[in-house]
Amino acid sequence: AVLAADARWDDARQREMLRLIDEGHCGVLPPRLHAPMVLAQRARDVAMALAMQAAHRDSGPAHSGPARTVLIAGNGHVRRDVGVPHVLASLGVPAARVVAVGYLEPGLPTLGFDLVDVAPAPAGRPDPCEALRRRPPGGSPATAG
Repeated sequence: AVLAADARWDDARQREMLRLIDEGHCGVLPPRLHAPMVLAQRARDVAMALAMQAAHRDSGPAHSGPARTVLIAGNGHVRRDVGVPHVLASLGVPAARVVAVGYLEPGLPTLGFDLVDVAPAPAGRPDPCEALRRRPPGGSPATAG
């Protein structure tokens, strides 16, 4: 119901999410799976946003000062334009009450974040796409090798 009621989800956001899904899967995910993966990502974002609202509400007035709720998630989930902050805005949470922080490696786009912390990739880390590229077409991770 939350996804269906999101009047702010437009073609531009859908295209951006399709691009992010393709890029996040190193360009090897079959295009027929892109839209279902976007829907899955959006559903996870809704679940996290609702959980954050519940945690914030349940923190109650017993705490001194304003309650804070923090989400630690992947960068796609914390982007203001297409992630959990977008869902929170569609649920009526004022944008000023949400801060989207991206922890990125050098060269990654900073779009969608209020604050960015850039740190180098760990030395010696293999290319994260290499295992996906070695998979046979249509193969599952369990059969890759």
